[in-house]
Amino acid sequence: MTDMARKLQHAGHHMGVPAQELDLAAGEMRLRFDIDRRRRRRAAGAVVAALLLMGGAGLLVGTRVRPQIARAPGVPEFPVASASEQTVTLNDGSRATLLAGAELHRVSPSAGADIVLRLAAGTARFDVARQDGRVFRVLAGTVTVEVVGTSFTVERIAEGARVVVQHGRVKVAWADGQRYLDASDSGRFPPERRSTVVPIETPLPAAVPPAHAPATSPAPRSSMPRPSWRALARAGEHVRAYEALGKAGPGDVRDDPVDLLAAADVARLSGHPDEARAPLRRILSRHRDDSRAGLAAFTLGRVLLDETHEPRGAAEAFALARQLQPDSPLVEDAWARQVEALVRAGDTAEARALAQEYLSRFPAGSKAKQVRHSAGLR
Repeated sequence: MTDMARKLQHAGHHMGVPAQELDLAAGEMRLRFDIDRRRRRRAAGAVVAALLLMGGAGLLVGTRVRPQIARAPGVPEFPVASASEQTVTLNDGSRATLLAGAELHRVSPSAGADIVLRLAAGTARFDVARQDGRVFRVLAGTVTVEVVGTSFTVERIAEGARVVVQHGRVKVAWADGQRYLDASDSGRFPPERRSTVVPIETPLPAAVPPAHAPATSPAPRSSMPRPSWRALARAGEHVRAYEALGKAGPGDVRDDPVDLLAAADVARLSGHPDEARAPLRRILSRHRDDSRAGLAAFTLGRVLLDETHEPRGAAEAFALARQLQPDSPLVEDAWARQVEALVRAGDTAEARALAQEYLSRFPAGSKAKQVRHSAGLR
């Protein structure tokens, strides 16, 4: 241990800084003065391994010592891998839950306000603390997921990712496009590109001598198994899923909330929101006691408000979502959207009363600003 590191550790003990954090700070100080790149990487790897053995997921956690240590440009990545579910708390209060097989790297300086993480493999769930002006990004291959305050899951798939939003809103960007996802939205990115080229099959000669005929012939194209609409929906290929569901017929949708929700997602995410209403209303009429009924009501409200422009019906759907699942993470979103729907329906007085009720119950709620703006309150 260098004399400077020894002094830092001695001072830290007097300040009450945990020994684990002091070890991390000392390791980072050694890296700062290490000129050789290979030795610096080996030293960083040794620090990471030691911390993980000690239960030190605090590698991503902000400390009182770390911000005082200057970093050179080109900060190295700090990896965290998980063999089983593990939650890591970041320095802004956000949490990353690493599921089995997840490999997560931090690529932004720990002392900076912005947070940039790289998901190299596996699946991770992120609960992002709301913080104005701070950028929070997750890189997964060629896909970038950017949020302000939300909860979402990213699964690394080849050079892309599958993103599922639990609540809030995220922006997913890739090389030549981007898309916003709201609560309950999901998709695989980059989206699959459908080929417009029709393959031309070369016909066999009119007569082939038996001796030269192939022993076996490939199965006709029509006999090849086609993926089901459910499999296509799970892969985020909603346009193809909609076509497959149309060929299978409405009778192929089972009368259970999981299948009905999937069918509704296929319809609305393929550009047919009108057809999403029926399966969602079926859940609410036949499966209201199911745990997914609240999500169905919320999704129906979004379809009616944002897609089919029925604000009165949307307000009723959002109210039902709050009633069915009052303790759900979606309740504040449903409350705010109900206020918005009432304003659009022209019920300003009712919207203001509902906004006041929200602000009374959630004075520091995540949707307080949105509710005030929608209802015209200061």
